[in-house]
Amino acid sequence: MVYRLLLLGFLSMWSLSAYAQEASKIDTRVLQKLYEERLASTGSTLHAEQITEERLAIRKQIEAELQKLVEPSEEEAELTEKEIPKALDRQRTLLTTLIERFQERKADLSVLLAEEEQYQSQPNIGTGSTDTFRLSTSHAGLLTTIAVTQERITVLESFIVLQQSRLETLQWEQTLEQFAFFFDTGKYLIILFCIWLFEKLVRTTILIRIHNVGRRYAVIKSFSFLVYLITILWIFSLILSKQPGIFASLAIVGAGLAISLQDVVKDIIGWMMIYQSNLFDIGDRISLGNHTGEVMNIGIFHTKLLEIGVPPEGVLEHTGKILSLPNAYVLTQPLTNYNASSDFMKVEMQVTITFESNWKKAEAVLSEVLADETDAYAEEEGKQYSRRTRQLFSKSEPLKSRVLKTIAADGVQFLLRFTAPIGLQRTVVSALTGHILERFD
Repeated sequence: MVYRLLLLGFLSMWSLSAYAQEASKIDTRVLQKLYEERLASTGSTLHAEQITEERLAIRKQIEAELQKLVEPSEEEAELTEKEIPKALDRQRTLLTTLIERFQERKADLSVLLAEEEQYQSQPNIGTGSTDTFRLSTSHAGLLTTIAVTQERITVLESFIVLQQSRLETLQWEQTLEQFAFFFDTGKYLIILFCIWLFEKLVRTTILIRIHNVGRRYAVIKSFSFLVYLITILWIFSLILSKQPGIFASLAIVGAGLAISLQDVVKDIIGWMMIYQSNLFDIGDRISLGNHTGEVMNIGIFHTKLLEIGVPPEGVLEHTGKILSLPNAYVLTQPLTNYNASSDFMKVEMQVTITFESNWKKAEAVLSEVLADETDAYAEEEGKQYSRRTRQLFSKSEPLKSRVLKTIAADGVQFLLRFTAPIGLQRTVVSALTGHILERFD
């Protein structure tokens, strides 16, 4: 019996030290007085009701104390929203603290109940007598301490349940956050696919119905450029909203990409040069390096040409092949734009007559036919030349159609030099040949 009392006293001294600090914050004088009155007047139900009400008031005070412990500070509140791992650490620490307090209060209660048994078994023995290990000065004080401890245990149980639920919620949020990257990536890929599908449907079903070729191409290119520009800006806004300091990282990454993707960078710079310097436009006939053709499309990375055969291998006609040339070629390869000054070119055609023929009459006929067929081209060439070379230095002007003559081994040779639309040289030469033969008959 003595050993039991010694053990109870030691446990009480150790486990109730923290409890004494907490209990000092709770005013238990009213409750203790009610217990004293109840012990003095056995059988009264009035005191039981008053004790219940007072215990309820004490419970509210305990809840208020624990609420201050549970509520996070402003900095911790921000962590719970932005950094789930840190919020989880705080929540685990808080739950551990509550569980430790709960276990301490349970130990305190067992010690107090053991002392209550002593009071029940030896009601006439009080503090200061032969029992030196009593923890309360009176039976009413002991009942008050037991009541407060029970209320603390009840409140702690409810708080532990709530905080355990919150911990599980945070753990679930952490799990979702771990897979959030894949969810977000999939979501954004679906959005990008829908944007691409929308752009393609509008381009291939609505805009394609525009009859004017030039207008149709301009509208399609403008629409596609606008859609993808808005998409790129939207992507950048998302990145900046989630990673405000991304530009510092991009500066480092960009240096590496500039080296590894230098060909792509050159293509983009070439694309910018094409538009900034107005090197060529859609429909122009150009020679880029060893390739000649009509420009069909100017992309960010490649320019597409409808190939044209060049003498001696070709005959200045479309071969049907489509060339896709990197835009970087404009930075390193020679470029010739046949439409830079006008949409026309000079063509030469030879006509030979015998020495016995009337060369003067032949010259007059050739000059007349040439003027009728090509003067309109020459006039339009002059207008285009003046307009397109306005910002350039050029002292010469396009020459009109001429008939030049020389003596050849087999007769008098006439050289017809005239203007023809680019790409229609053979058509114009064929028409001139027919008119000349008709006049020579």
